[in-house]
Amino acid sequence: MQVEVSLDGLGILGELTNRLEHDGGIALIIDYGHEGTKEDTFRGFLQHKLHDPLVDPGVADLTADVDFSHVKKVFDENAMICGPVSQREFLSRVGIDYRLQVSCILFKLMFLVLLKLNK
Repeated sequence: MQVEVSLDGLGILGELTNRLEHDGGIALIIDYGHEGTKEDTFRGFLQHKLHDPLVDPGVADLTADVDFSHVKKVFDENAMICGPVSQREFLSRVGIDYRLQVSCILFKLMFLVLLKLNK
């Protein structure tokens, strides 16, 4: 039995599906999650550490992983699904290595210009 399914989230996905069918476009959904492989991911965090969500109600941030198998079920018939993918794979696909190289080159150039201006 799934108890970590957000009914509001499924409603939003339904609205998004309708919007994409009507207007076209793409959706990029980013979150921590799994593909139906985990159960009981509900947890609390207090001061960046795991905290029992049932202890001291209201003091911890509460979260649960997204079950992307449910997301796929909402979109499956009407969309091409390209994921989920890991954060590493996503960043690689959008060119993080190239962007880092360019940033390093620009940083070095700025540093050299500042050195020259300060002489």
